[in-house]
Amino acid sequence: MRRRGGGVILHNASICAAQPLWYEPIYNVTKAALVMFSKTLASEVVKDGIRVNTVNPGLVLTPDWIKTAKQLTADQGGDWEGYLASVAREHAPIDRFASPGELANFFVFLCSERASYSVGSTYFVDGGMLRTI
Repeated sequence: MRRRGGGVILHNASICAAQPLWYEPIYNVTKAALVMFSKTLASEVVKDGIRVNTVNPGLVLTPDWIKTAKQLTADQGGDWEGYLASVAREHAPIDRFASPGELANFFVFLCSERASYSVGSTYFVDGGMLRTI
């Protein structure tokens, strides 16, 4: 990136960097560390025309979420979609999971020239899930 005169580094962390899950301590810590690494790296490489930012997604409907929901509901009738709906109702004020495409659209924006002044920032794309400012 330095040789070609710049670029964008975009880290995909998690809402768990700031709002930890009680049963995922290692995951929480590594995501928080990634946010701090991103912030310090941004200061180091901005002079080379390289922008660094982090995205902290909330609930995103990935194949892993679907697999887990199917496993958890297998012996209760298999209503995995209902299970995921209840997770969304409990955690996301928007009342649903994001699609991977919705998150990708935000990533594309941050990598574009339209976000050229964004350096060292962390963005929560979480449907209102973060419960603090």
